[in-house]
Amino acid sequence: MSYVRTDQTWSVSGLNLRDFLDHSQGAGWLDPNLYLVSVQAGHEIWHGSGTTHTWNYSVDVS
Repeated sequence: MSYVRTDQTWSVSGLNLRDFLDHSQGAGWLDPNLYLVSVQAGHEIWHGSGTTHTWNYSVDVS
């Protein structure tokens, strides 16, 4: 599954992955008995033209 932004984005901070996990479970796409083992960022789905730059990337899991 992929979640695609519809607006141009210059930065993201404080993104709560729980919202995406809850939505995926509610839609029946994700088994709640599985574990999250990795988090990635980038542009898997691409529309149009442009460039992606990543200067900082970190994930806090609690």
